[in-house]
Amino acid sequence: MLPLPLPLLALLVTQAGCGLPALAADRPFQPGETLRYDVTWNGLRAGETTLSLGAGGAGGLQASLEAHQTRLGANRFAAWAWMSGATLRPGPFSDAQEGWGGRRTTTSHLDGSPNVVRVDWRIGEKVGVNAYRRRPEVLDFASAIPYLRAAVLAPGDGFCFDVVGATQHWTVEGTVGAAEPVATGAGHYQALRLSGSMRRSDGQGGAVPLRLWIGTGAGRLPVAAEVDSPLGRLRAELVAVSGRG
Repeated sequence: MLPLPLPLLALLVTQAGCGLPALAADRPFQPGETLRYDVTWNGLRAGETTLSLGAGGAGGLQASLEAHQTRLGANRFAAWAWMSGATLRPGPFSDAQEGWGGRRTTTSHLDGSPNVVRVDWRIGEKVGVNAYRRRPEVLDFASAIPYLRAAVLAPGDGFCFDVVGATQHWTVEGTVGAAEPVATGAGHYQALRLSGSMRRSDGQGGAVPLRLWIGTGAGRLPVAAEVDSPLGRLRAELVAVSGRG
């Protein structure tokens, strides 16, 4: 599958006053939680994705994401991030992708320079370094969903941030919509719909529309996500929850 499961997440220019929403006082998750999703491509089953949270060093959390899709050729993606337990901001982040184009790995340094995000990459036997101008708010593919789950979200609120993953640096912008019913394999939920788009920060390609539904219940579960492309729609739906106390 494409590196979202929940890739979730747009614009080249951050608008004045736009950024990450503030965090709520309480966290809706705990170490040991695992969420599993079925993934479809244009309505046909294409693979599965797993999001997990574990205890990290220095009082932090370890967020991981694994995705496997077979419909468009076998492809596996995995990502790991350390997050501060207090701020949920990420530090070291790495990912690996196998399938299209061979094996690709990246290591992103999000806790270094206040002005630049450094991404070390390897594609097959080639190695290199990318540097991107750092905007105030930067997350990664593994930490973005936990952060949004723990944030204060209200219909009409806007958000924007940068996100790194799969050798690229993206800019994300969106708006929180009203709560609506969402039916998944794990049950029926009322969930806020976050709608937005993402765009590569190097200016290549167009805006990619995306949507994420976050439950309004105590667990603030991310129950579904969609990403649109010229080739069709990728959708992930929650099918199982484990490790929740």
